[in-house]
Amino acid sequence: MKRIWIFRHAQSASNARGTTLAPHGIPLTEHGHTQARDLAWSLAEAPQRITTPPFRRAIDTARPIDARFPGGDQ
Repeated sequence: MKRIWIFRHAQSASNARGTTLAPHGIPLTEHGHTQARDLAWSLAEAPQRITTPPFRRAIDTARPIDARFPGGDQ
């Protein structure tokens, strides 16, 4: 049986009331980077595949998971 985990991106600048003119390039806040690292370390097993939309905030949320569990499919 396959397991699918779905995570929303960590806190982004727009979530923290920041303004942006480029929705694809919205960065994570420092708190968001901490949330992303905490998420990676909360996983008990390596994901077989990490898939993200092309948004910076989503990619930056997934990056610590990929760093913790290198070698999976991306």
